[in-house]
Amino acid sequence: GQTINVLITRCEEGGRNIVVSRRDLLNEEIKEKSKVYFEKVEEGDIVQGIVTKLMSFGAFVELIPGVEGMVHISELSWSRIEKSEEVIQPGDVVNVKVLKIEPSKQSEPSKQSEPSKQSDTFKISLSMKQTSSNPWDSMEKTFNTGDQVSGKVVRLTSFGAFVEIVPGVDGLVHISEMSHTK
Repeated sequence: GQTINVLITRCEEGGRNIVVSRRDLLNEEIKEKSKVYFEKVEEGDIVQGIVTKLMSFGAFVELIPGVEGMVHISELSWSRIEKSEEVIQPGDVVNVKVLKIEPSKQSEPSKQSEPSKQSDTFKISLSMKQTSSNPWDSMEKTFNTGDQVSGKVVRLTSFGAFVEIVPGVDGLVHISEMSHTK
């Protein structure tokens, strides 16, 4: 019972056989909205988006309907993380910094593809961690040589242990500094 707009994709037999597409019309609308969006947004801008999907290598963030960017796992947090789920979940609204906007390989014209099938898509690289301050920038104000601090052991190696003293800042406790005995 709804009234919707559609695009006529084929009209045959004097109008007796008509094929319409809502998807093609929606894709055109998305294309127009993304064109306007990319006229306003530049590399270096901080924008808001919604996390749509988590992957082992990072997360996809929808900036506007139909336009997604990817936050690499190394750009999710100043802290070292193993999985995206440690920092964010699908549906979270996040602020991200636009690192790079470049045409995706899919949208580049090739000799085999028809010009009408070419899409104007972009590969958008984003960062969540760059929307907050680098914890190393305030180290001199927060800590002094000789301070005793508590932390969490985050990695063990053959030469010592790395201890996170604040999120994003790990310090090395050399094996020779762990105990008075071997």
